[in-house]
Amino acid sequence: MAITTPYSGSPTITTAERSFPNAANLTVPGTPTTPITAAGIYAVFIDVMTNMVAGDQFEFKVYEKINGGGSLLIYRTTTPSGLQTQQVIFPALILTEGWDVTAVKISGSDRVIPFSIRRI
Repeated sequence: MAITTPYSGSPTITTAERSFPNAANLTVPGTPTTPITAAGIYAVFIDVMTNMVAGDQFEFKVYEKINGGGSLLIYRTTTPSGLQTQQVIFPALILTEGWDVTAVKISGSDRVIPFSIRRI
């Protein structure tokens, strides 16, 4: 199977929750409105080491529908704070029914946060 990178970028993360794959802020925080429906095994790589400093805190979430007719629910989350010594990685996510990956600043300054979402 080929490994591809269907989504990548370097958005500025602010207090508006932002969808990485949709390259847009959510209209209602915590409620992704345009889930991705391309099923696959995905790994999410988020470069928090490059730009985070003391006083910064960001929250990264993976949303997934449990079934096709359901709502998007939080599947995984992490909230790194301050200067980072390792990247944020969500490995081997089996996403099928509708999903999204988001980021939001909790405290500190707005930061450019590079990411890539890789698919097997």
